[in-house]
Amino acid sequence: MSSAACTREVMKVHPLTLLTLAYAGDSMRKADQLLTQVRQELEAVLKERNTP
Repeated sequence: MSSAACTREVMKVHPLTLLTLAYAGDSMRKADQLLTQVRQELEAVLKERNTP
C-alpha cells in the first residue's frame, strides 16, 4: 500500500485535504482562494486539452 493510501486510510481524509491544509493552514479564506485557483487552472488545462 502506498504511503498516500495509508495516510488516507488512517486519517479518513482525502490527500488533497492534507495539501490544502499545508498551503492554507487554519484560514478558510486562504483555503477558498486556493481551491478557486485550482478550479480555474483545472478548467484552463482541460479546455486547452480539448482544443484541436
